[in-house]
Amino acid sequence: MSKSKTDKLASSKPIYHYASSSHQILSPVAPIYYKGQYRLYFLQSVLEQSDSKTESCLIQSNDLIHWITNAPGLSFKSNESLAGCIVHDHKNTCGLGTATKSPLVTIYGEQIKGKQVWSMSFSLDGGKNWQVYPQSIGLDIKKSKLCDPFIFWHPESGRWIMVISLINEFKIQIHTSKNLIKWEFSSDFGGTHLSKRSGHELRSFHCRWSINKM
Repeated sequence: MSKSKTDKLASSKPIYHYASSSHQILSPVAPIYYKGQYRLYFLQSVLEQSDSKTESCLIQSNDLIHWITNAPGLSFKSNESLAGCIVHDHKNTCGLGTATKSPLVTIYGEQIKGKQVWSMSFSLDGGKNWQVYPQSIGLDIKKSKLCDPFIFWHPESGRWIMVISLINEFKIQIHTSKNLIKWEFSSDFGGTHLSKRSGHELRSFHCRWSINKM
């Protein structure tokens, strides 16, 4: 790459950013705060003996500026995979933790034989090592297009909420679960006003006004 192109590329980046020195970064997941550290996960494409594979990578930081890179921990069955979403199951609702260790859980989509398969893995050591959950998590949106879910704990209902973007349908699907393993369809909404992108999030806000007063 020429010096002028390199300078132009560097000037377009934020002052603080993370860049891998050896691999291509794919599908970064929003960082989570776990036991006093920010943990950022992303996929990276690795070339091994003329064949490429996709695996996850974990980096950690105390201040979101200085990062420590750890060894990859999760290999995927397919090269057509997304990083998905990672949550800390602090209540051990999935039952995969122990009396002293609550698990990190990741749910991600993989494209296998032309079909999207939803998989789940969990970690008991802060994301350094992952174990694949061997059974189905009971989630089938019957779509071939991969999309990252957004998952969060909803304390008012005592459930996990999953938000999935159906990119080609301009729709957002809502699924709920009590244990991250068995999911139920709840509702959907959308229209062409939605951007044709994945990664939509759902947030709760406390308002002082009501719909009846509008």
